[in-house]
Amino acid sequence: MKKIKEILWGRIYLWGFRPLYRLENLNEGFWHFVNRAAVQHFKQYGKKELSPLETRIVADLRKTGVAFTSLDELFGNGEKLLTTLTEQGLKKERSRINRTKAYITEYFDEVAILTKDDPFVRAALDERVLTIASTYLGMTPKLQEFTLAEINAVPPGTEKTGSMRWHRDPHDLRLCKMFIYLSDVTTENGPFTYVKESNYGNKYRGVFPQKPPSGIYPPPGEVEKRVNPADIQPCTGKAGTVIFADTSGLHGGGYVKAAHRVMFTAGYLPQKSFLMRVPVYKRGTNEKLSPMQEYAVAGDESLTSRNIFGMLKRAFLGKQSFGTHGTYM
Repeated sequence: MKKIKEILWGRIYLWGFRPLYRLENLNEGFWHFVNRAAVQHFKQYGKKELSPLETRIVADLRKTGVAFTSLDELFGNGEKLLTTLTEQGLKKERSRINRTKAYITEYFDEVAILTKDDPFVRAALDERVLTIASTYLGMTPKLQEFTLAEINAVPPGTEKTGSMRWHRDPHDLRLCKMFIYLSDVTTENGPFTYVKESNYGNKYRGVFPQKPPSGIYPPPGEVEKRVNPADIQPCTGKAGTVIFADTSGLHGGGYVKAAHRVMFTAGYLPQKSFLMRVPVYKRGTNEKLSPMQEYAVAGDESLTSRNIFGMLKRAFLGKQSFGTHGTYM
């Protein structure tokens, strides 16, 4: 019976939800129509004159799919903030070993409980960050991914697996993630690496494209054959480096050869994304959020297609979450 259920779910997924998801991501105009509530919210509350830094980051994202800044440049007082993030984030009592990858230590729960007194939450919901993400996406996004991971060196000769390999995230036409390095990252520490101009509308978009709602993991060595080596960007940097990237583009990382790498990830997705699992925000007494922050953390039970997807998946496969693309690049 279990095998029959798996086969039936596979047919429903392939013949029902995959065509729907591909239709929703057909092109940017249709994608914005599907997410029109988020687009309208951005026009009402988020659209504004950008600062020079915000302008540069959004322009770089549009041009290449990746942009660089720092804690100091983005938030101010970067050295103090780095110390705060490191001391409050890397606490042994909140750590756990990844259940499938023993070389990864995670510091947040799989579905994180967010509070405003957490410095990582304040960074992820900072109006400047939300402005960058929403301007690039053209809509107010949901905060979907919230992780802090330490990756230790793998034994010499270990094959690249999972997110270490080149891949595209499975979610949507465009995505936006913010990465913060809490340790120095060189080419030996598994840097996040990006193929510039592989995001939507750019020259490498057709190289191993997404198959919504699935991503893509090209065969080893094939990406290098199809892109100019000058367009492969290893994102190295000192602790405190901040990277914005559209991870619908080709990327990979986390293959640590020496020492370790510590990275925080905040992921921003459209409201209608099937594979979205919004962290739970626990509001303090009399706490107020801006309209952009409120939208980013608010759960939305009105997404009929996603609710049906979840109901059917649970019925056929048992108690399984939607899942999320854990970022260990």
